[in-house]
Amino acid sequence: MQMARSAKKFTEEQKAEILAAIDTAPDARMAKKLMCLNLRAELNLSARDISKLTGYSKGRVDDIISEYHRLGLESVVSKPQGGNHRCMPLEREAEIIREFDSEAEKGRMLEISDIVKVFEAESPGIHTSTVYRILCRNGWRKVMPRSKHPKSNPVEQEAYKKNH
Repeated sequence: MQMARSAKKFTEEQKAEILAAIDTAPDARMAKKLMCLNLRAELNLSARDISKLTGYSKGRVDDIISEYHRLGLESVVSKPQGGNHRCMPLEREAEIIREFDSEAEKGRMLEISDIVKVFEAESPGIHTSTVYRILCRNGWRKVMPRSKHPKSNPVEQEAYKKNH
């Protein structure tokens, strides 16, 4: 187990800070990043060995450790992860959808373009597919009008047209 020559040493205060952060980590992803720091601080493992233990790449381990030394623990702990960035709170989504409830209960046709306009006013640049996901999340479903009645009889319809 070798460490890079230019690696910085961890002070006792830093080691204690990392251990305390591991104990209070909000999720497994954060605990895993802190574990990278702890393995380097306590056991002096190389980035390659840490990557084998944590599942991160060697480069990612180097980035985590370097970032800690440059910017401190807060930069490692508070780093946002990608994922679902909602354009508005769920409660607000539900409020907007409720505005269309009365029209839907009357059996009137609602067009997605009308709903998108309302969401666009709240959150500019929102995509139509996002509005469809919001509707789904709030218990709505896409219902298309039928082109013809399922029990219709084309022969009877033609006879009606001729006799009428």
